[in-house]
Amino acid sequence: MRKRKIAGIAFGALFFAASAPGVAFVMDYAPEWVFGVFMFGSLLLGHKYYRLVWVDDLGDFGLPVEETLTVEDIERNAAKIQNLLSLITERDFSEGRYSLGYRREDVDDFLRRLAVYLDQGGPAISTSWIRRKQFPWAVRGAGYRQEDVQILLARIANDIDYIIASGARDSR
Repeated sequence: MRKRKIAGIAFGALFFAASAPGVAFVMDYAPEWVFGVFMFGSLLLGHKYYRLVWVDDLGDFGLPVEETLTVEDIERNAAKIQNLLSLITERDFSEGRYSLGYRREDVDDFLRRLAVYLDQGGPAISTSWIRRKQFPWAVRGAGYRQEDVQILLARIANDIDYIIASGARDSR
C-alpha cells in the first residue's frame, strides 16, 4: 500500500499545482517559458506515477500462495517449464490494425519478467495477475494485437495452474 499512498499524494500535489491557483501563480510571477516548463514537467511526472501505480506493478495486492509456483514445482516440471519458456521466447504476435495494439516495450518487459520467474525463480507472479494484465495502447507505430497477447497470457496462466494443481496432487 505504500506505493499507492505515495502516488496518491503525488497525484494530489500535481493536480493542485496544475489547478487554477497553481497556474495563476506561475503565470503571474514567472516568465512564460517557466509556465511551459512547469506544465511539461507536471505531465511527465503524472505519466511516471501513473505507470508506477497502475501499469507496472500490481504486487501491492499481495499474491495468493496457491496461485504461484514453488521451487519444487519448477524442478518437478522442468520439461513443462521449458515448453512455457519456448512459448514466451518464440512468440509471434501480429501487429495491431491501424496501429492499435499493446505497446511492444511493455509486453516484452512483462514477458521477460515472466520468463525470469519461470526460469530462475525470480519475483513471484500469480496466475490471476497474468490473466488480468493489461498494457497501455501503442500511440506511435504499431503494437502487438491485443487478442494475441491475451491468448498467450491465458495459455501460460492455464499451464501454470495445471503445474500447481499437479504439484498439490503429488504432495498428498
